[in-house]
Amino acid sequence: MGISRFAFTPLFPLMQLELSFTDQFAGYLASTNYFGYLLGALFAGFYNWPSNRVRPLTIFLTINIFSILAQGLTINYGHWYFLRFIAGLTAGLVFVLIS
Repeated sequence: MGISRFAFTPLFPLMQLELSFTDQFAGYLASTNYFGYLLGALFAGFYNWPSNRVRPLTIFLTINIFSILAQGLTINYGHWYFLRFIAGLTAGLVFVLIS
């Protein structure tokens, strides 16, 4: 999850150069990720989770990891929006569940 949240930001300018992403696309991509994070955090805060949260945490972390890996396999803008949203959503869920 640290990769999803912290390592992506310093890598993005290099990706922008290599793949010719505009600043506008970068802003929309970041906003999509933050919107997913907001929704994940809100959902996690209001949902009645079981006392043993290991299983949902494992599922959300796995989805997060695969969404990050999948971003390296595509240059399609639509896929990037979807994958960054999923990364944000699962990160928001995990952060609230572990606190």
